[in-house]
Amino acid sequence: MGGVEAAHYMINMPLQGDIIPRSPQTQLRLYSGVPWDNSYQHVRLYNNHSDLLSHLEQWRVTPSAQLDNLAPIRVGDYEVRVPFTEMSALNINYVAFLNAGLTNEWVFCFVTDVKWRSENTTTLSLELDVFQNNFYSVNVKPCFVEYHHIPKSEDVIGGNLFPVNMETGEPVVYDYTFYGLTNWHICAYATEGTTGKDFEGKICNNVYRAASLWHVAISEGDAEQQANALISTYNDAGKIDAIIALFMAPELCVNVVADPGHSEDEKIIPMPTNFEGYVPKNNKLFSYPWCYLMVDNNEGGSNIYRFELSQGANHRLEFVVQGALATLPQVICFPRSYKNNSLNYDEALIVNGFPQCGYSSDTFRAWIAQNKSTIALTAFNSATDIIGGGFKQIAGTAAVATGVGTLAGVGMVGQGGSQMSQGIDSAKSLIAEIMDKHRLPATSRGKALSENINAAINLTSYSFYTMTCKREFAEVADSFFTTYGYPINRVVMPNLRSRSSWNYVKTMDCGFTGRVDLAQLKELRKIFDTGVTLWHTDDVGNYGLNNN
Repeated sequence: MGGVEAAHYMINMPLQGDIIPRSPQTQLRLYSGVPWDNSYQHVRLYNNHSDLLSHLEQWRVTPSAQLDNLAPIRVGDYEVRVPFTEMSALNINYVAFLNAGLTNEWVFCFVTDVKWRSENTTTLSLELDVFQNNFYSVNVKPCFVEYHHIPKSEDVIGGNLFPVNMETGEPVVYDYTFYGLTNWHICAYATEGTTGKDFEGKICNNVYRAASLWHVAISEGDAEQQANALISTYNDAGKIDAIIALFMAPELCVNVVADPGHSEDEKIIPMPTNFEGYVPKNNKLFSYPWCYLMVDNNEGGSNIYRFELSQGANHRLEFVVQGALATLPQVICFPRSYKNNSLNYDEALIVNGFPQCGYSSDTFRAWIAQNKSTIALTAFNSATDIIGGGFKQIAGTAAVATGVGTLAGVGMVGQGGSQMSQGIDSAKSLIAEIMDKHRLPATSRGKALSENINAAINLTSYSFYTMTCKREFAEVADSFFTTYGYPINRVVMPNLRSRSSWNYVKTMDCGFTGRVDLAQLKELRKIFDTGVTLWHTDDVGNYGLNNN
């Protein structure tokens, strides 16, 4: 009874159809020396899986008939037994297998471990090659690219100006050029002539000046004599105060009045071609801060100009040097065809420390000239008093002698003597004043000592310093750009094949899509967000290759 009841509780197992036996068809290929690994810092970029499979042949271990008809390798277990001794299998670092009959797709894996099973059997632990298995099935889309290699044809000076946080060291002078202001003139402003006639005012450089300009080039042999004669003439005429300024000016400034068509000049500075003999591969080095031009006005002012911002031929820097006389001399230097500005006055440098000269004012001659009428009148009156007093004294003596007008004669003698004494005193006073004036030293006017020592050492002008970093810093920067490309920092289509040997790509939150397992797709995106070098040659990792 119990046996019958138990039979009612038995579960009928489902019937299995006829099992069609399948002979093992899995193909396994073992490789040694494949030049990329599971760090994905370097990967070999092929056109497709077929191209990959054919290139792997150069690293294939000698085929064995025992590897042709294996049981299917389960994608997920990633372990496979091979008929190799442990020592023979140690050099195997990559495999490819095809479960024929189940799929037509080859699977590519890294060998991560080798385990001994028996004398002629070794187990290989496998890890799926996320890049090679999936990249040829994804859609590459525009994304935020931090770094990549631009095409060599686009690597022009000024083509990439995004700053890089990189040490450039202390700059050195690649070339030095001095722009000298030549043919100096001694100049003077006078408000009137020696005859007393006022000069008419004029407008020069849009500035009104109520004086006339006198000048002589020091290149003339008698420039000093002419200047001395001018000052002497005004001193003699008592008009020294009419000279309101005496200064030095270069011909570039004087030409504003004398020859306006020649009051402007130019200075052209070419771009450096090397860094202490080192010629870089990447044109980004021909930009700031690796090279630049510093212009100094030698008066405490300087500016930095960047070659890459110039629109001049071959990115040379072009400057306009222009003189002015408004009213004292000044020289302005400014770049042209710079920062898309034909005349960039905003970044000009001005030289205005031109010497103001000292000149002598002869106090005695000036006083004589200015007071000659008064002196003449005083002298005449004094002489008259002396002479008049003498006549009156003679007349008084005659009267006494004749006995006529004794009292009157006495009075006349007294009066005449007094007048003559006053005349002598006036004359003596005049002579004393003249002697006092004569003893006074000549008065210095203007600037006897200019603080601008630049004039003494011929440094009143512009110094152009072409600066570069030292060779070692240039080599470091060039190696970096050769290896990793340029900073992009914007949404673009990443360059995967723009160079001949390799392309580095680093993205941020790239959005590659495709018919790929989600977990593997995430890993593939992570590879590009971390940064990866895509090699177009089987000589992976050789940065000595030409990469144009």
